[in-house]
Amino acid sequence: MSYKVMILIGLILISSMLFSAEKYAVLITGDYADERGNFEGSWAISNNLEFTENDRMEEFWHDTFLMWEMLLDKGYSDENIFILFAGGEDFQPPWIDDRYTVPDTLTPMTDYPADIASVNNVFNGLANGTGGFPQLHDDDFLFCWTFDHGGPWGGGQNVYLCLIDGVIWDDAFADLTDQIICQKKVFWMQQCYSGGFIDNLLGEDTVINTSCSNSTGATRCDDLTVSGDPVIEMEILGGHQYYHGEFNFHLYSSTNGCSPAYYTHYPEYTGDPYTNADTNGDGIISVSESRVWEASHESEYATPQYSDDGEIGDMTSLEYPNILLTDINSTQTIMGINAIPFDISVTVGNLLTIANNSKIYLLNESQLTIEEGASLNIGLNVSFIGDSIGDCGDLAINSTGETNFDECHFKYCNLINTNGSITISDSDFLGCYLSSEYGALDISDTEFDDENWSYHSYGILSNSDDEFHLNNITVENYYQGIRLNYPGKFEINNSISRNNNSQCFYVLDSREKNNVIYNSQFSGSSIASGMQIFGSSVKVTSCNITGNARGVFLMNRSNVTIEKDPATNPWYLDSVIANNSWEEILFFNDCQLHLADNRNKIIDNDYVAGSSDEYLIRCPDLLTE
Repeated sequence: MSYKVMILIGLILISSMLFSAEKYAVLITGDYADERGNFEGSWAISNNLEFTENDRMEEFWHDTFLMWEMLLDKGYSDENIFILFAGGEDFQPPWIDDRYTVPDTLTPMTDYPADIASVNNVFNGLANGTGGFPQLHDDDFLFCWTFDHGGPWGGGQNVYLCLIDGVIWDDAFADLTDQIICQKKVFWMQQCYSGGFIDNLLGEDTVINTSCSNSTGATRCDDLTVSGDPVIEMEILGGHQYYHGEFNFHLYSSTNGCSPAYYTHYPEYTGDPYTNADTNGDGIISVSESRVWEASHESEYATPQYSDDGEIGDMTSLEYPNILLTDINSTQTIMGINAIPFDISVTVGNLLTIANNSKIYLLNESQLTIEEGASLNIGLNVSFIGDSIGDCGDLAINSTGETNFDECHFKYCNLINTNGSITISDSDFLGCYLSSEYGALDISDTEFDDENWSYHSYGILSNSDDEFHLNNITVENYYQGIRLNYPGKFEINNSISRNNNSQCFYVLDSREKNNVIYNSQFSGSSIASGMQIFGSSVKVTSCNITGNARGVFLMNRSNVTIEKDPATNPWYLDSVIANNSWEEILFFNDCQLHLADNRNKIIDNDYVAGSSDEYLIRCPDLLTE
């Protein structure tokens, strides 16, 4: 094997490890939204339309637009939504209204014509990574939606979906989608006779919802409830009526939480709120919940069909392909995009493995707990994500032993360790914190940022009497940056704690003689100290402590040495304590301070003799004879 080939294989393996799980969608609407669709067998003919000003096939465009809009709202990247519409161009309404007009920043919405060649190119591309398409992996999710005319063949199972230049049969369509390897697939099909696709598409990892059977047609909305009461399904804006497919309307409204006319109830104002579609109260509309809503609210004659061979519909949604609802009572691996809407635990004796590139959403302030006697194994590039900085989830580890986090991302999700040791490297924490009660804590090459809110009381809190190591980390924008209570030996190297409202660094009662803080920066603590040392011994070597209210604050018989690195000569490795607004160093309660090596710099550029802040070093309780 050549050296170049070996390098190429290595790059492919690395790239496959680093790409996060993604959601993809293919939307296919194979006909026009105006009089160009007036041909034998078309939606227009089957619905007795005459192409008057307000009697077109505009629902083709409206519902395609709505699905695209909803998917963006559910966290899909526009680059991952592939839209095949009519002749390949966005529909331009002849009336003035913004509801179904694509924003200039996202135009065009349509990517390809809905023709046979494009359908083949898109699905082959997603299967093989050809033609400029991303190749889906076993942790990705695919949603496919179709809306067009459909037809039967001799009244049997075989049916087809109309495209702009012909038809694609159910078996040929399944051949294209079956080759795509991904974690789950969900199909919504509005076209007539769409139920005939189910026997070809079904599988353990596939959920299929169709508007009708293999022998019946689909319908458009009729502005009536199942009991015959009037309701707005086809909204009127600016005097123009906007049509929708009945199947699409109910799936969209229940999944989206409001109708295309922005009503949150069906019927508007007085009927069931769309939140009632969420039957288990987890705040997520699963594909099975949307199916139940749609099937029970259609007023037109239809025979909706549903297939879920793997019984995964309750645990699958368009926004979160995997929903974890119950405790994990067996050893298992999870991958892809996962939501945890309620508190759940990995129970005693079980191992949870979270695969590379997975995303774990902890919603509604939920907590994932690893019980004592259980264990957790985390792959590379795993993300833990809560709702917001004020609505964080928690990953709580109660297990003994060591848990490793490598290239992990915590956003609005706190890491709470109550047992065992934690090792973290090449990771980041945004709008959340880390606390540890027992066991060693070792963190390297990691960033903590509270988004300038100072919302949380601390970035890192350790109450453990075990060892504590920080190397090349940044902690900023918290109330208190780093707090160590009763630690054993601690070492902080090449790290920064800055812009925290209270102390950048605080240590309480650590008499270990080998405590070291080396080549680090503590700055921008607006109302307190860069370093506050209470009842502890520590050697501060080649550090920069500037721009705080107080530089170094020693209390309760602390013993502190401040020095440059004795093994080096350059001046920039001196310790610098400068321009802190109250005083550079304050100590009392029988503390000891050693300024070693004759090369430390203690400076106040605003120093004014005789003023209230004239002291560089102050010891108010110094005893003299």
